[in-house]
Amino acid sequence: AGAIVDNETYGEAVENGLNPIIYLEDNNSYEFFKRVGGHVITEPTGTNVGDIVIAVHRSQHYERS
Repeated sequence: AGAIVDNETYGEAVENGLNPIIYLEDNNSYEFFKRVGGHVITEPTGTNVGDIVIAVHRSQHYERS
């Protein structure tokens, strides 16, 4: 159904050897959240809800490595 992200998600991913920038550039959020945790899994609801909320605050420039 989606994923939950907080201010610690990036740091936890990096600590576990994941580079979030690579997943972002590859449009591969499913695999990223599968590995880092945060997936919201539901049973079929019978509805088609397409709401999305994104808030990004970027205080530094991150390089892809």
